[in-house]
Amino acid sequence: MPPKVQRQRPVPAPLELRLKEETERMTKEDVIEEASGASWVSAIHVVYKGNGELRISVDLREVKKAVIRERFPKSETLVPDFSDLYREI
Repeated sequence: MPPKVQRQRPVPAPLELRLKEETERMTKEDVIEEASGASWVSAIHVVYKGNGELRISVDLREVKKAVIRERFPKSETLVPDFSDLYREI
């Protein structure tokens, strides 16, 4: 799947300054980092939390479509059954 660049959602004007402050704080705390030359670009969604702080979330739906997941064996082959454990006692 080729890389996708999602259209950015508009940020409400009253949130722009708070968003800038929050992204600077997150960058300083190494929660996020600036990426140059990124081939995938995902949109963000900004809302107020119940306590008045900002919640910044990333829309990863397109990225998840491109992820190749590993397939693992069913759990019954990895975890012994209780009756098997009881028999060994």
